[in-house]
Amino acid sequence: DREALRQASTALACLSPECLSDLLQHLQDLDGQDVEADSLVIWSSSPQTPGRSGSRHLTRMPTSSGPVVGPRRAAQNEAQFLGVALVGSVSPPDKTSPCVSGAKVLSRPDFLRSLSKFPAELTIFERFAREAQGFLSSSAKSWQENLQDEAGKRLLAFIEAGKEFQGCEPEFLMQLLANHMVSGRLLAPGSILQGNAWYIVLAGRLQVESPDGLLLRYAGPGEVLSLENSLVLRAVRGKLAGPALCLELSQPTSNSEDVERWRRNVQQLRSEEREALERRRSWVQKVAVPALSSTQLLAGCPEDFLQLLAGQLSEEAFQEHQEIIGCNTEGDSMLVLLEGLVELRAKSGKQVGCISPGAVLGEPEALGLLSYRTATAKAVTDCRLMPVSFQALTNALEHPDTPQALKEGFQQLVDGRRKQVEDHKPLAGLMHLRADREEDVGANLLALRAERLPLESGDCWQPSSDSEACGPRLSLILRGRVELSISSATGPPVEFHVRTGSVVPEGMLAASGAVLRALSADCEVYRLWHFDLLQVAFITPQAPDWFYQLRVLEEETRATLQSRLTNARGLVQGRWRHPTDVAIRGWAEKKREKLRQAQKRQEQFYENYLGPKLPLLPPKKLGTTAFRSWGELPAVKPTKPQNRGPSPSAFRALKLHRGPSRSRSEPQLRR
Repeated sequence: DREALRQASTALACLSPECLSDLLQHLQDLDGQDVEADSLVIWSSSPQTPGRSGSRHLTRMPTSSGPVVGPRRAAQNEAQFLGVALVGSVSPPDKTSPCVSGAKVLSRPDFLRSLSKFPAELTIFERFAREAQGFLSSSAKSWQENLQDEAGKRLLAFIEAGKEFQGCEPEFLMQLLANHMVSGRLLAPGSILQGNAWYIVLAGRLQVESPDGLLLRYAGPGEVLSLENSLVLRAVRGKLAGPALCLELSQPTSNSEDVERWRRNVQQLRSEEREALERRRSWVQKVAVPALSSTQLLAGCPEDFLQLLAGQLSEEAFQEHQEIIGCNTEGDSMLVLLEGLVELRAKSGKQVGCISPGAVLGEPEALGLLSYRTATAKAVTDCRLMPVSFQALTNALEHPDTPQALKEGFQQLVDGRRKQVEDHKPLAGLMHLRADREEDVGANLLALRAERLPLESGDCWQPSSDSEACGPRLSLILRGRVELSISSATGPPVEFHVRTGSVVPEGMLAASGAVLRALSADCEVYRLWHFDLLQVAFITPQAPDWFYQLRVLEEETRATLQSRLTNARGLVQGRWRHPTDVAIRGWAEKKREKLRQAQKRQEQFYENYLGPKLPLLPPKKLGTTAFRSWGELPAVKPTKPQNRGPSPSAFRALKLHRGPSRSRSEPQLRR
């Protein structure tokens, strides 16, 4: 299968699964037929030879036969297959070997035809062949002929320019290459070279790192590397990383002046590498790890994991007005801004934000969810950034010391983002989208960039201030019960509910010191940076309808929360203590105490008074001057006074016999 083919051959280890599937169709059984010199022979298991096991090992040959590429997997003729061998023919494998029964053959023409269908893989192998041919002549029949050729002279010039051999005579270097044992090393991406040896990189890229995985630098074709300082050489891993070819050199053993000069250079290089390693460790501890721990993606990760990840990173500097990334360009890294200001523009050219130190740009790219940039970033001032690539994150997660729970957590995060795209969350939970939302690129990008909070009943989250490094932030409440709480120093907190379907601007809550709390276990809440919303909405000059619907929901929620926050702020301020509250309370308590003392003294005075006393006054109902006694008078029934005036009938008679009528203008009395 594809994985077995990848593990069997070093040359094929860097191919994509699709390319390996295509190569499987071109494999042919060996069946005793002759094998061409440039064909790749693959066994189902590594062939056994006397005194050697089937594991990886190096083969070493005299200089007259030229270098032989290793380490060996379950494949043969890899050097000739890749076009980097100095010999032009190879004898067919032994058909009598018991492990050859499952042998397969892949011819070089079939390999090149398959590569033509995959431009990325084709570019990798073309670059590998081009770099190797710069030091290995295709027309040379032996190693000595290669040294006399133009390619050999170029190799000698690179060695002479290396710091290890500065000041050495060209004749000494020629003897070093011609009279010593040399061998070749073909490394698959991620393979490691260890031990006390010297290497010259002929093709590909290697990274020089410490045994604990701290990256020191990268090495390319023509560089001379030493492993005598407890360093490790590793072939670069990545999406576009191919095999690496190195030439191993034996150490000079003579006592000439050139050898002494070489030894002094080596000691100087060892000292410089130790100092560089210490500076690198200091940068990781003081800059890289704190910056990673402050990001939204890596906050809460173990310290050992962050150090392992930071050991693979380095920072990049950009000058003012220099473009950092361009929209629609390839990218597989998350950018952490360490210093300076960066302006962001959407694909349509609209400015969507400006981020400051501590901000993060391109989180989906680092998770492997996107392979192209969706915004253009330009330095407003001189900037320093730290890219966190998808490959670096993958390498840290695949390390044996990484906890399994952390690996599963990142996998769940990636699966959750993909599920959001399928369900069109969070937009589908807030509004009614068009039927063709599957074709809405902006809605899908928004789903990739929205962070769903893992909330249980009682969990809280702190709103972000508008002055954060990434700018304003929104909380989208799709489901469940959520309350807003404002703490009070002089009483219980002020709490009120936030309705479902709200688009909460977190900046206004942070300004009021409010906290959001989930009251039910089914809460579904998403958080989104404002510049992410703008850059996915303005992919085209005219934003989609859902963007304006989202802004309407935001304004409605802002107005509602503003009113409630004002009332809550007044309630909280009413509980605040005034600077003179202590004095006022003291004065009131003192006054009450004085009144109690006065009343007590008055009662004591009345009880102890022995002098003459005024007569007691009668009750109020008896009047003030009628009697001077507390005794009650006998009740006297009041009598109706006699009416000694004319009777009502007399008045009626007068009314009937009154004189002539008066003028109508005279006002008349009503009865």
